[in-house]
Amino acid sequence: MAADRELVVNADDFGWSHSVNEGIVECHQTGIVTRTSILATGWAFEHAVELAKATPTLGIGMHLNIYRGNTILPAEKIPTLVGPDGKLLGSWQEIVGRLVRGRFDLAQVEAELRAQIQHVLAAGLTPAHLDSEKHLHLWPSMFDVVCKLAVEFGIPEVRTVREPLGAKPIPLMLGVFSARNAGVAHRHGISTSDSTVGVTYPPIDDAALERILRSARGSRVEFVVHPGHVDAEFMELQSHVANRLVCSREEELAVLASPDSREAVNRAGFRLGRVSQV
Repeated sequence: MAADRELVVNADDFGWSHSVNEGIVECHQTGIVTRTSILATGWAFEHAVELAKATPTLGIGMHLNIYRGNTILPAEKIPTLVGPDGKLLGSWQEIVGRLVRGRFDLAQVEAELRAQIQHVLAAGLTPAHLDSEKHLHLWPSMFDVVCKLAVEFGIPEVRTVREPLGAKPIPLMLGVFSARNAGVAHRHGISTSDSTVGVTYPPIDDAALERILRSARGSRVEFVVHPGHVDAEFMELQSHVANRLVCSREEELAVLASPDSREAVNRAGFRLGRVSQV
């Protein structure tokens, strides 16, 4: 059973802060995190690049960002993506509203995301998968753009979100999008996981980890996690965006960095999918 089921444990937000970066690497070195998604626009991007190069067993993907903080392109080139301050909107509700009203220019989205991918490549990393802040890439028209970029840059995998039954309303909606998007990805020759866990319920303690792993479906499962240390720099960055993932980061880190977490993976009938960066 274990040989047939693969669990890829992906830590989002690599590059957000120094403390998040260090926490993710710790979870890889002593626990079960197998890969991470780097933020090209993150405050601690250069630090994340240094850690990635020093940790070649940690798989690297990209956390595409049209949600919060700074952009790679000048704001005047992507005016529908930013607010009056020249920064990304920081509100998924406003972004979706603009998409529905046709006021979020997909050509500008494509240009900014291409610039983010090129920024990571220029830093000497080769991303093997794409996902995004707040899973906004799953909006069907944006998913088409992301698949186009994945093909352009030879990136073999894009995240879809398909949570277990009982997921909360937003993950359920993302699952509806993902049912459509998986077909689009496969037509482009891009792979996706069979399902995801962790989006709805984070692994905040050992019991939660066991429940999450038992709920996983399919032969290849992506476990989406957000570990990290919380310090003054992190809290200052966090003060500028609405985000529930604050205290839970250290709770997740304690679970995911523990050697005991590997035994939990084995008990659930999985082998860890370790994908080294190219």
